Amino acid sequence: MPQPYRTELPRVALLTLLLAAFAGACGDSAPPRWVDLARGFEPRPMLDIARGWFAAAPSDTARAFADDDGVWIEATLTPADWTREAAAGLWSLSPPTHSAFESVPLGVLRVAAGDHVFERDHRSTEPSLGTYTIAKGRVVVRLEDDESPPAETTLGIRIENGRSIRGKWRVRGHGRIGDGIAVWHGAPETVRCDLPASSTLHVTTTRTSQDTNATRFRIRVGAQVVLDEEQSEFEVSRSIALPPSARGATELTFDIANSPGHALFLSPTIGPSEVGTYAQRPWSASDEANVVLYLADTFRADNIELGGGAKGLTPRIDAFARQSVAFTSARAVSSWTLPSISTLLTGLYPAQHAAIDEDRTLSTELTTLAELFAARGYRTGAITDAAFFSSAYGLDQGFGFFAETSYPHWNLRRTTDDALAFLDRDDGRPVFLIVHTYRVHAPYRSGPEEDSTEWQAIMREGTARLKAEPRGPETQRSETQRRLFLEYADRFRAMYEVGVRDLDVEFGRFYDEASRCGVFTRGHLVFTSDHGESFGENGDVFHSKELWETQIRVPLLIGGAQHEARVIERGVSLVDLPPTLLELAGATAPGSWNGTSLLTPTKSDPVLAFLLGENKKQLVIIDGAHKVFALPDEGPLGEGEYLRAFDLNRDPGETESAQPAWASELCRGFLPLVRDSLDPRASASTITVHSRPDLRAIGYGGE
Repeated sequence: MPQPYRTELPRVALLTLLLAAFAGACGDSAPPRWVDLARGFEPRPMLDIARGWFAAAPSDTARAFADDDGVWIEATLTPADWTREAAAGLWSLSPPTHSAFESVPLGVLRVAAGDHVFERDHRSTEPSLGTYTIAKGRVVVRLEDDESPPAETTLGIRIENGRSIRGKWRVRGHGRIGDGIAVWHGAPETVRCDLPASSTLHVTTTRTSQDTNATRFRIRVGAQVVLDEEQSEFEVSRSIALPPSARGATELTFDIANSPGHALFLSPTIGPSEVGTYAQRPWSASDEANVVLYLADTFRADNIELGGGAKGLTPRIDAFARQSVAFTSARAVSSWTLPSISTLLTGLYPAQHAAIDEDRTLSTELTTLAELFAARGYRTGAITDAAFFSSAYGLDQGFGFFAETSYPHWNLRRTTDDALAFLDRDDGRPVFLIVHTYRVHAPYRSGPEEDSTEWQAIMREGTARLKAEPRGPETQRSETQRRLFLEYADRFRAMYEVGVRDLDVEFGRFYDEASRCGVFTRGHLVFTSDHGESFGENGDVFHSKELWETQIRVPLLIGGAQHEARVIERGVSLVDLPPTLLELAGATAPGSWNGTSLLTPTKSDPVLAFLLGENKKQLVIIDGAHKVFALPDEGPLGEGEYLRAFDLNRDPGETESAQPAWASELCRGFLPLVRDSLDPRASASTITVHSRPDLRAIGYGGE
């Protein structure tokens, strides 16, 4: 979907345009102007819109109101509205029949009976006693086995039409988040702006209603209709040439009809009528180049040939590696997604950005990489497979367009299509795009349809074996589970490699199509991962509980027409990637960031990796081939205390921990660096129960 443009440019972008205009005065054509219609936009108050629904259809049992948590529509239900389910104690209810509830999704709910408020149970497909879940569009509640529904229940649904974040209006719906305008049926929204001459309106119209009727999208510029079309597709990207008379101070009106609920006008931007192509613009090219980061979650370094993998497993990625700057000793800052990707987005170590556990989100106090690109006039976007790389964890911050798809709807072909569609919505600005996929993450899948049948069969078999074991203490049960996983490790590895082959095919398709569009003629493509995966090495399976090489060593390839292919063997960290990406765009990283651009020749710096969750705390320091496991505590480190030490030249598999003389000195020598890395730069933010994703299906506790 199109990205935001600015009516009032940030200082960095404004300076860029002024400098470009000066260059134009010296003989080059100046770049055009873009107007972001989401900047400074204020919609109708949501409460006024909701109250209008009940004014049109008065009700004694339903209402709209606002409290500290937002705007709600609420209805009172009776026992007749409940349906007994097959399992004892389970009851379900459908949304109220009032028209106000017809197209409002079952998102944030409040279910109450008297003084009891039913909390949502995110941990199970069936709710625990006194809680509810959502299944197939119905609310499912568990009561006592012999209990009947209460005489009176209230069901409330929170509704919103977006919020202002850093001066831009931000909206969401059905996995799409971005700068834009949400329009409810019967409540058009108006934007006032100063239109440049010879302009085109770029906008992506997105349906959020599940109604079978097509949504009619309408846009007027002043009194003139420039769009009046029915849309049955989920979303359509549009470039609408504005009439020549439309210039100067003008009102644009956005409206929908035919289907209930609301729809999104995402990334509504006024730009030049002629933009050329990524490879050739009709104005003088600036220093800013396209930057695309392809993030293959859970992808081991040794999947590719340069990382020590078998030839033929990843032919397309291997071919790209041979044309790229390839770092063969790159490591992630953690062995799981949230802290690692948060580092990629902030340039900070995990303890500094504080997104370190399953209940922690990225703080809005921080400025993200996407925000810095946007301030330079970039069109910013991310296509993700959600879970931790999601808006729920705050990782959408700064992306003008953010598309997230949750399991079980993962599909890498669709991810590729969405990423290419984003690139196809070219409006003349350079792009910063992240493509994120869980294609090789558990549950392992095979083939274009991503079939998980074999994975599910192993899980059923293992669960049956675990249940057959004598019931013992929880620690004993965990050890039994680990033993069973180790027995299946070879089968897991085989399924994983099927996914790796499938990912390689889709990476090749993405690279070919984006190259044909000219994206990399003046642009860069970076391929990496946030962490790896274990398959029995070091007695471990999967990831996130240890910092073994199998789990933190990742591929790192930087390609594009401007790069001369070479292999760099010195140790580097993914904390070095954010300043590198900014340098590719001609910018300098903030002084508060930790890493150093990988494009700047330097000596091999020590590499740090962390686990800082409530249930596991671990630090790794790597200096050349020397690797030490320790506690992330400056007291013991200052005393030279460590847990394990390995010389990776002699023992790359980390099979025999030693007590070398260098280990204690390494801990003491890098204590200042570790101390700084553990110093928080933002306050911790806790994810709310309403917005927390379901993590169980992909192997996390979700606790």
